[in-house]
Amino acid sequence: MEEVKKKQAVSLSEVKEILGKVDPEEMDQIQRWTYDYVSKFVTIDPKEAKDMKKQLMKECELTEEEAVEIVNIRPT
Repeated sequence: MEEVKKKQAVSLSEVKEILGKVDPEEMDQIQRWTYDYVSKFVTIDPKEAKDMKKQLMKECELTEEEAVEIVNIRPT
């Protein structure tokens, strides 16, 4: 098992971006399931998600975790 180098809350679109860089043959079962899930349900691009997260943290004084949850559900 690899050592955790950095712990940070990331949106589902960022997860899709991260896992998209990994060779599917190198993924374990959980990573493949996760990538399959985010590929089906994520509709926002990673840059837009990051910008939205920063804006929520700045303007609404939310924690990073709270901002990520809002980005993930994308209320209209």
